[in-house]
Amino acid sequence: MSLSPASGPAVPGNAPADPTERLVVCWRMVRRCSLTPRQMLISFSAIVALYGLISGVSGWYGYWAIALCCVLQLLLIAMMYLHHLVHAVDGELVRLFPEGQVVIHVTRGFHTLQHVMPVTWIRVERGGPGTLWLCCKQLRVEVGTRLRPSERLQVERELKRCFEGMRALPALGTTDATAATRKPSPVLVARDGSVNA
Repeated sequence: MSLSPASGPAVPGNAPADPTERLVVCWRMVRRCSLTPRQMLISFSAIVALYGLISGVSGWYGYWAIALCCVLQLLLIAMMYLHHLVHAVDGELVRLFPEGQVVIHVTRGFHTLQHVMPVTWIRVERGGPGTLWLCCKQLRVEVGTRLRPSERLQVERELKRCFEGMRALPALGTTDATAATRKPSPVLVARDGSVNA
């Protein structure tokens, strides 16, 4: 989890697509990977070498059942490594913009959804034990799924404090006084750019 100031996200790669966009604050809550990509490659290479050696020696001496078992185990380990790599960046990115928009990116494997909510109507709710939700009308987005309970509480306090601070600002960049009191609908934007209200 990282919290960054208005100058931009602390973690590279999370900067807005438009360099003129200004973030008020950004939370990046992703899965913790205990291995770097280099360490994963080295560990997988060591496992392949070990199983390859055992399989080769077993096949050389005619123990084909052991060689086949080693190959099957190696395939199973490769599938587990691949699953870990696909889900290594699972998590949520919550960005708060000065215009009063909260943009939530939810990543699960190869799928990323973007939810846009107005800060004037967003609520931070605790579901059950270990769940934290950002809600606006019928739309509910779970955030902090990869955080420890203490970090989740910290994020909940920070989100509430920032949203309340933004609500206290006059009209959040709108010039029409009625626009600030209107209840806008949350918007769901898929990765391909299609919009669902």
